Amino acid sequence: MTLILGFMKAVRVGDYLQAFFISCEYFQHMVLEHEKKSGKESHGICIYDMEGASVAPYMSLNSAINNLMQARIHIWIDFYSELLRHVVIVNPPRLLAMIWKVASFILPSRVHSRFHFATRCPQQLLPFLSLEAIPTGLGGSWKPPGEGKFEGNGCVKGAPITESDELEVKKFWRDLGVMDLPERQPLNPGRHEFKVGEGCENAAYEFMTDGEIQTWIEQDGIDLTPRFVFATPKLPEQFTAKLQSKAPVYVTIVNKNKVFSVNTTVSLHFY
Repeated sequence: MTLILGFMKAVRVGDYLQAFFISCEYFQHMVLEHEKKSGKESHGICIYDMEGASVAPYMSLNSAINNLMQARIHIWIDFYSELLRHVVIVNPPRLLAMIWKVASFILPSRVHSRFHFATRCPQQLLPFLSLEAIPTGLGGSWKPPGEGKFEGNGCVKGAPITESDELEVKKFWRDLGVMDLPERQPLNPGRHEFKVGEGCENAAYEFMTDGEIQTWIEQDGIDLTPRFVFATPKLPEQFTAKLQSKAPVYVTIVNKNKVFSVNTTVSLHFY
């Protein structure tokens, strides 16, 4: 649990989603290249090893880590749902039934059948993968390149997260010479568009929200930021954008909840 909380204080959701998006693009490239070679339709299979994982952070539907997973699922479902046909969870925790009950609320019902659980490896992996494709740590014969860089399950060895890795939120604005930020305001359901900034070269932007929103900055009909859908459970999103021209800048915020308001802070600075 400490590792998950440390991660949520060291990595912004938006930065994580951009890294995930890049990984999905690489994954898609690999699938397409395999289809060219084989002449057949192809897809990917994910092995998710939960050995030693703390289950407590996943027990609440609105926990920080589940908010992050929800945002990741949006990208998978909206852009890459046919690339990943099976997710096999190995070494699942004893409280699997309770965790799956929470996960089933996050995942669309049409993909529930793609999730499988394996308590005996490699036997329960064989319906999906050959022994040559199963990592040695899970009873197969596949070894990733780079001795000592990977765990037995094929994952890159991670480094511990320390307090020095945690992001200092105020430093972003302090470096720009901005000290006063607005309080959070309720954002009603629906789409909200604001015309802000004109004649400037750069924009600095921060938002914090306790519910799912979609937000982006646009100028001359070009998106300057991605249109990801997510909440910010621990860290605000903070970034700068180089403006394309002196034309007006538009900020769009969409509260995805059709019933309830969300508390949102949006801070903009043009220079």
